Amino acid sequence: MCTGIYRFGEHPLFGRNLDLDMSYGEKPLFVPRGASIPTHHEGSIAPSYAMLGTGLYLFGRPLYFDAMNEKGLAVAGLNFPGYAKEGKMVEGKVNLTPYEFIPYLLGGYATLEEAMPFLQKLNFTDEAVDPSMPIAPLHYLIADLHSAIVLEATADGVHVYQNPYGVLTNNPPFPFMEEILRRYLNVTPAYPINRFGSSLNPTSVGMGSIGLPGDYSSSSRFAKAAFLNLNVPSSDDEDEAAHRFYGILDGVAFLPGTAYNENGKPETTVYQAMMDLARGKYSIRHRQNEATRTISFGDLDLDGKEPELL
Repeated sequence: MCTGIYRFGEHPLFGRNLDLDMSYGEKPLFVPRGASIPTHHEGSIAPSYAMLGTGLYLFGRPLYFDAMNEKGLAVAGLNFPGYAKEGKMVEGKVNLTPYEFIPYLLGGYATLEEAMPFLQKLNFTDEAVDPSMPIAPLHYLIADLHSAIVLEATADGVHVYQNPYGVLTNNPPFPFMEEILRRYLNVTPAYPINRFGSSLNPTSVGMGSIGLPGDYSSSSRFAKAAFLNLNVPSSDDEDEAAHRFYGILDGVAFLPGTAYNENGKPETTVYQAMMDLARGKYSIRHRQNEATRTISFGDLDLDGKEPELL
């Protein structure tokens, strides 16, 4: 499970909760402009833009969970089992495996507008990075300095959706999530008004949001995250903006013992990431020890030659 968030504004923020039943030893991962990344069908990727995120570096390939590039384009892959669909190579398409998609996108494009023709020609193929590793069933929250989209590859093709909520979770597909939001059109942060014509008064602050879901299902986390994201005001102060961003992620985070998966293992929020797209900063907070680490493009050699775990 996972939750992705995009905060609109002058200094847009992007990030996610990574919710799993274990850690894979993921670390901050930097890919410079000068790197060469092999793909199955599209030759070697020679990034025009450096990228920074969290993931693994295995078999000579960067395997990103989420990342941003130096121009402020960012992407997070979220679990999408039962709906994500990969297939065979298709002539005339850009054929990429899921693990190749993030470095190809971030290495080659600066904005969503620039990337859109590529996304419309995209075809996901079913090659794994290694026979010992499964193909991750994913969909993607993608954003730049101005807007956000959702990318989903399902049985009927690759779909791109505008995302005015700045939120993505897991199943079902994004159009169903939008429909689910209709259930919560009544919730409000405002103090409730007595419409019964009597002397009854609210017993507490917050009663306007009665009905907002608090369970850990994907659709409920989507609704709650959307409510928080659209109502928590932005801040011009960098520290306060980060505090509010992590507060939204905390509002839909998993604590150990609160939800078990089909294998009987407890889901937990392994880490939280926050990307300051305008300032070029990537922050990661591991929930196990609450330590936050921030890395800036300004402190890295953008023209280096090899990917590097930081």
